[in-house]
Amino acid sequence: MDNKYGLPNRKAVLEQRMRGADKAFWHTRQTVNEEKGIVWSAWKSLGGIFSSHAAVRMNTDSLLTVYGRGPEKGVWYKQQAHHPVDSPSDSWSKWVPLGGRFTSGVTAAPDARGYINLFGRGLDRSIWKRGQMYSNKTVGFFGPWANMGGASVVPCARPHSEDRKSVV
Repeated sequence: MDNKYGLPNRKAVLEQRMRGADKAFWHTRQTVNEEKGIVWSAWKSLGGIFSSHAAVRMNTDSLLTVYGRGPEKGVWYKQQAHHPVDSPSDSWSKWVPLGGRFTSGVTAAPDARGYINLFGRGLDRSIWKRGQMYSNKTVGFFGPWANMGGASVVPCARPHSEDRKSVV
C-alpha cells in the first residue's frame, strides 16, 4: 500500500503526497484553522527527481518518511524533521540514498515493531529487501539489501502476523 489517498499522522490529520509534472514529490497536509475548521496547506515541493510513485510510512517517532526511485534506479528517502502539527513550519531532512537498482518503485511496510522494510524488484527481476535495524539504542539505520530470490512483476508486501511479512 502506497497511501495514494493520504495517510493520517499521529494527530489523525491527513497528509498527502504526489509526484508532480517536474518529477519531484510534492506534499500537502490538513491544518486546523480556527475560523474555517480543517483546511489543506499549500502544496510544497519535497524536491528530488523520481521515476516512480512515492511510498510513504510513519516511523516509530510518528513522523512520515517518503521513499522513491531516482533516475539512476536507486532508492532515496526523506523524513519529516519534526511533527508539523507541533510547529508552524513543515521541515524535512535532505534526501538520503539507500542504493540498489530497481525496475520500479519500492513498497514500504512496517513489521510488528514498527520498523520499516523496503521491497523492490531488482534489475535481475528478483525481489530485494532492506529493513531498518536497531543500533545504538536507535531505530532507523537500514541494513544491507538482501536478495530474496524469485521472479516478480512488482512486489507487494502484506502484513502477516507478529514479525512476518508475505511478499506477493
